[in-house]
Amino acid sequence: MPSTNSKPRSRLALVILGNGFMRIASGASGVLVGLYLADLANRGFHVNAALVGTLGAVSFGSELIAGVPMGLASDAIAPRGLMTGGAILGAIATQLFGMSSRPSISS
Repeated sequence: MPSTNSKPRSRLALVILGNGFMRIASGASGVLVGLYLADLANRGFHVNAALVGTLGAVSFGSELIAGVPMGLASDAIAPRGLMTGGAILGAIATQLFGMSSRPSISS
């Protein structure tokens, strides 16, 4: 007799895997921002600890603030479409950042 719980378990595994990938991407973006700021400092731009701390706080603050509205949106909009839209927006943002020759970060 086949188990009726296999489908929810496989979905849970996919959710955990997806969450893990998002956390890895978030950590990698933090490292990339740090490398970018170090490169700016090596080129003679003024980069201080306040700027680095502010960028880190903004990153985690936006995740904290957007958590509740995005949770509500996932109830109103199909979660698959919402997650796909977020991934597409993230890919576009990454591409735009890579294409820019002079992203303005000043303190």
